[in-house]
This record gives sequence, C-alpha cells and structure tokens, in this order.
Amino acid sequence: MKTCKILSGVPGSGKNFYIERNFPGAYVCSADDTRMIDGKYVFDKNKLTEDHNKCMVKFTYGITDGKPLVICNNTNVRVYEIAPYYRLAEAFGYEVEVIRLICDVDKAFSRGLHNVPYELIKQMSLGFEPLPPWWKIRQIFQS
Repeated sequence: MKTCKILSGVPGSGKNFYIERNFPGAYVCSADDTRMIDGKYVFDKNKLTEDHNKCMVKFTYGITDGKPLVICNNTNVRVYEIAPYYRLAEAFGYEVEVIRLICDVDKAFSRGLHNVPYELIKQMSLGFEPLPPWWKIRQIFQS
C-alpha cells in the first residue's frame, strides 16, 4: 500500500520531530529543503513561490515514482495549500492523511528552528481553516 502524509502545523509545532519519530526513512518534501545554504537556514521571502514550486516538483517525483511513503512537510495552514498535494497523491492511488499538529503559540515560538517572529506564528495559528470532511484527518495536540 502506498501512503501519503501531509503535515500541517505552525513553525515550531514539532513537524520535523514527529516525522523523525514516526516515519524514519520516508520520502520527505519540504519548502525548507531549498533554504539550506552551506548548512544554514536562510529564508528569503522573495523566493517563497520558488521554494514551494521546488517542493511540489519533488513531491510529484516521489508520487509518480511510486515511493511507498511520501510526506509533505510544510506549514499547510490553509486548504488551498494542502489540496494540490492531497489530490495528486489520491490520483496516483495513495492513501492520504493530513496530520495537523496543534501547538500553543508560546511553546511553538520557544522551540522554533527558523527564527519565525512570534506575531507571524500567532497569525498562522489563527489562520487554520476547517478541512473538507471527506479528507482523512488526524489532529495531534503537542505539549
């Protein structure tokens, strides 16, 4: 069986840790992958679209190549951010699940790896949209 997991959560909610702990060896795609330069995380808001396009290309390769477990690891707060990944995986016969990690804003900010401003994390946490009821969804409350 081919499986796709789409992680959803604010920066610092524990997405990377959750993947490492629960899905070692998975094929993981993230916009953050393109932001590592000489071993350092470098965010350039002018390259946001490019970063997400590269993530989608990598994800598409994993799906079309038939990797057994493909994970999309972005913040994925809004439905329009998740939907293309969900539909593509479904179209290629994957069992898809959205895993939404819910985390207190203060906690997320304190353990964030990429220096995302507190107000942006707070704004993102308030921006979670309800997901379509026919999607398979698991919510995990992080402490």
